[in-house]
Amino acid sequence: MSLKNILAKKRTFKTQLTKLRQQIDDEGVLLSDLEVLKSKFKVLEVDLNSTFDSLFELSTEECIETYINEKEEIDERILEVEFALIES
Repeated sequence: MSLKNILAKKRTFKTQLTKLRQQIDDEGVLLSDLEVLKSKFKVLEVDLNSTFDSLFELSTEECIETYINEKEEIDERILEVEFALIES
C-alpha cells in the first residue's frame, strides 16, 4: 500500500473516531446501540493501529516524529472514547 493511500486511510479513521465519540456523547443512546458502538470501536482501534504501523514503516526520518505525535494524540482520543463507552 502506498504512503498516499495510508494517509487517506488514516484521515478516514480519524473522522470515524470523531463520529463515534459524538454518537456516544448523544443523549438517549440505547443499550442495543451501545453494544454496536462498542463493536465499531474495537474494529476501529485495530484498524488505526494497523494503519499507523504501516505508516511508520514507510515514513522517512524527517516525518516519523510528526506521525508519532499524531499517534499519541489519537491514542488519547481512543482512551476518551473507551472511557465514555464504559461509563455509558
